[in-house]
Amino acid sequence: MKSIGSGLGVVAACLAAGSALAAAIPSPVTGPGSYGQQLVAQLAAKYPEVRVMTLYITLPGAKRPESIASSEGGSGHPPPPAAVRALTTWRAQFAYDEASRELTAAMPMLDMSHKKAGVMTLTLLGKGRAALQREALVIRDQLARHTSYAANLVQEAVDDTNIPLDSYAQYIVDDELAKHRDVMILAIHAATPKNGDPEILASNIGRIGKKADDDDMRVVRDGKTNLEVNKDLMRYEVELPLESSAGERIGALGVVFPLTAHTDQKARHAEAIRIRDEIGRRIPSPAKLVEPYTASPAAQPLTLLHRSNLPGYEGDFDHLFADTDENKLFVAAEDHGTVEVFDLRTGEHLKTLSTFKVPHAFVLVPGTHRLIVTDNSGPRIIDDRSYQVLGKIDVAPGADTEYYDASTRHLFIVSGGADVNLENCWLNEIDPATGRVLRQLEFDSDHVEAVQAEQHGGRMFINLADRNEVDVIDKKTLRLVGHWPIAGAATNLSMALDEADHRLFVVTRKPTELFVLDTDDGHTIATLDAPAINDGVYFDALRKRIYVPGAVGEIGVYQQVDADHYREIARVPSVPGGKSELFAPQLNELFVAISPQYNRPPAGAVLWYEVNPAVASVAAH
Repeated sequence: MKSIGSGLGVVAACLAAGSALAAAIPSPVTGPGSYGQQLVAQLAAKYPEVRVMTLYITLPGAKRPESIASSEGGSGHPPPPAAVRALTTWRAQFAYDEASRELTAAMPMLDMSHKKAGVMTLTLLGKGRAALQREALVIRDQLARHTSYAANLVQEAVDDTNIPLDSYAQYIVDDELAKHRDVMILAIHAATPKNGDPEILASNIGRIGKKADDDDMRVVRDGKTNLEVNKDLMRYEVELPLESSAGERIGALGVVFPLTAHTDQKARHAEAIRIRDEIGRRIPSPAKLVEPYTASPAAQPLTLLHRSNLPGYEGDFDHLFADTDENKLFVAAEDHGTVEVFDLRTGEHLKTLSTFKVPHAFVLVPGTHRLIVTDNSGPRIIDDRSYQVLGKIDVAPGADTEYYDASTRHLFIVSGGADVNLENCWLNEIDPATGRVLRQLEFDSDHVEAVQAEQHGGRMFINLADRNEVDVIDKKTLRLVGHWPIAGAATNLSMALDEADHRLFVVTRKPTELFVLDTDDGHTIATLDAPAINDGVYFDALRKRIYVPGAVGEIGVYQQVDADHYREIARVPSVPGGKSELFAPQLNELFVAISPQYNRPPAGAVLWYEVNPAVASVAAH
């Protein structure tokens, strides 16, 4: 394999390392025919808000950056003043015109190693400033994921026109990269009826059609693995023989990981083998690899069924609740001071309940019609049929998170905190049948969020967001028995529990990451990237999945491989503002509330997703 990530930007290093990809150094290709132009076209097609996209880098031997790819065509032009400022300060420059709803962005461009690569300019239309800025940064980051180094962008895009860019091989590469975020590069080398000799059929750095070199051929021919440390690019490179699902050796798979002083090379090699084996099971024959491929909606973990709009609403949504007996979906419109009610089957908006100040969450007392709605002014008990207010629960102001513990038949509500100008928070244990507060636990914290309780054990878990820790509570005594810090992240707002496997899922905001904790002692099992600005997480016990929505307009879907290993399997598109969710396993549906302030003009809505595969299919499997 010899340095999959090497090229023009590191010519001397590549020659010293004997890099195969840099063995023959071609002249830079700019504009049409370049890999950079191919990426621009793909990103512009994916994001309809993009009107203009241009990439600027400094070519080898040049003194100044120039355009090398643009959605407007042409190359060789100097960067505009905003792009020069972005390069000089290494800070993104944004300008927004309210009248036309147009954002102009100039952003420093990085490669996949987070090294400086150049500058990107974008013009986007049709949304609010914040939403377009987030989208611009997402585009910039996606470009980095497909850029090995700056000069990768001026390599020839496709060497073999027999290989379609939307091939099944490319689908596999993109899908596996989404699952394995710690992998920098994946490249499939194989011979097919269309190309005869082994060549690159798919990768996330271009070079499609590049013929296999001597090192590649030794892997293909002899079935032996190449392991290399590339200190120049700080990458650990593994190339393994690749077999089809029928056991036929068809080529080689290149897998590249970042290299640090702490890299466990044996563990990385083992991970590369697991990825290789995953990919091999997905290849019925070499010919399949070069067939055009489009993933069917049924292959996605979530399929959008319906959108219910709330025109004229501005503000933030909080929690949702599915009342299946009454066929109603309740949504807490906290900034609007209302609860919105929808028909659970049709999505029709049924009613606006305006008897609240700042509503947050819902619990329906089992076997009754008593719906307990937390609100900053105090929890209300309403009838879920008539909406009549039946009573209130006397706790400190700021009642927010609530959790019904089926094992004790008690309700737990968090109150207090900075939102109501209190320095402390309280966990209130309540008899839901009477509304009487039984006990309270006070926290030296002004931001307590999310509660989960064991149903076959005696503990509860609660997020202290201002202290970046999870606290453990003995349900019998209602006393603290543990403090688990969240290392390397802050503002832990969301939580879900997999009691059977002793795993607690915690999502943080700074940065937005999904932490998997061992509930035996609180140590971190895994950490995965998650969509930014999150307000909820759900664990799907049947499918062994975790769903994490983000206001950036994505839902992260994560699969449990086993109790110690998790991988992202999809980023399902939603809408900017979609940060609160409800997973209803009894309906096989996921609901996402769209907070309207992330869109211009503001547009509140609820999205209804079907969860795939169906329950019967999962149970049979």
